Amino acid sequence: MSGVTSLKTKPTTRDLLAGIKVVDADSHVSEWPTLWTERAPASLKDKVPRIVGEGEEKRWVIGDDNFIHHRCSSAALLADGRKVRG
Repeated sequence: MSGVTSLKTKPTTRDLLAGIKVVDADSHVSEWPTLWTERAPASLKDKVPRIVGEGEEKRWVIGDDNFIHHRCSSAALLADGRKVRG
């Protein structure tokens, strides 16, 4: 019988989801702290979103120090899988 999984073997997740499209509707994209400052021309580095301050005073700003959000309300995943809080 083609297309039937034998009861002698436990089906894998891939087997169970074959033909089913899965959409993650609760994904969040978080930018790493230097995303814009590393890429912006020198003349614009003080205009792009960036983190200013130290410790508990650290915060995201844009333009002339216009507050975006607190440091703990954002995070990014590094290439090695570590999570870095903004």
